[in-house]
Amino acid sequence: MRSGTRRWSVAGGLIVVLGAIGGTSLATADEEIFQKGKLRSDGVLTVGQPETVRIAGLPPKRKVRMSVSANDDRCQSFKVGYCVPEPARRAAGTKRFRTSGKGRAALTFVVPSSYFFIKFKDPTKPQRLPFVNGEPLLVDATVDTAVRRHGESRHLIAIALGRAVAEVLPAP
Repeated sequence: MRSGTRRWSVAGGLIVVLGAIGGTSLATADEEIFQKGKLRSDGVLTVGQPETVRIAGLPPKRKVRMSVSANDDRCQSFKVGYCVPEPARRAAGTKRFRTSGKGRAALTFVVPSSYFFIKFKDPTKPQRLPFVNGEPLLVDATVDTAVRRHGESRHLIAIALGRAVAEVLPAP
């Protein structure tokens, strides 16, 4: 088994939690495979501008989903509410978000300008908050897919996380 890969068999409440996160049907999965990759950036993400990150250690030739969220104290302690990551969109004219045959990729995306914060007191009204200059960010690249090999179905979840700081350009 490769370093950073964990395997669990399908059991009990784990199915419900993972089905909510990944969105792939787990009803027929015989085995869950979790894999951890690496995400590297220059450490500063300029809001509204294209940025490039490099990922490695993810499954080969798979579609990757990118998201950016705030990584401050409010988002990390679940006493008041929680932050919802904002999906990162591919920059115009760049390659699709897919890993290579070796599980690597250079992903160029436009950094979102805001994220949602959902309060526990009133979850029906999410609050859109803009990123502020110097705010810590959490960038994640996720591969979530169902794989069928040798008659067994497997649900594969691979995540590469990275940290950065938001840079907001002044208005012209």
